Amino acid sequence: MRLVHNQRVAYLVVGGINTLIGLGIFVLVHELFGDRVGYMGSLVISYAFAIVIAFTMHRRFVFKVTGHLLRDLVRFASVQVSSLAINAVLLPLLVEVVGLPPVLAQTAATGLTVVISFFAHKYFSFQRDLAPGNPGDLVER
Repeated sequence: MRLVHNQRVAYLVVGGINTLIGLGIFVLVHELFGDRVGYMGSLVISYAFAIVIAFTMHRRFVFKVTGHLLRDLVRFASVQVSSLAINAVLLPLLVEVVGLPPVLAQTAATGLTVVISFFAHKYFSFQRDLAPGNPGDLVER
């Protein structure tokens, strides 16, 4: 990630890795437990695992912030839950109305949530006051 200096590019790289991990978890859960939890259950379970991985990677490699770990985690999780809500609306629409298979529908829904999440994380989850004298609040942008 040292080679990626542009924050948007880093976000896309890390987001791509997270998306593949999240989608992989979704597929795994859907294949193993889909008959019991359905595609919506698979979505929630995959989000729970993906949030922890994504938080760590975004905090360290994309937004490069320190301090305020708990605040960042709560904000990050709230953005992810909002993304989950958007995804929870899109997924059934794409499956039930459009007729896409669940894995393809989830892949398509991810595109919109990626764009929304970048701005939410940049300006909310990892936002720092740029006032001098606040340790852990300065960040490269």
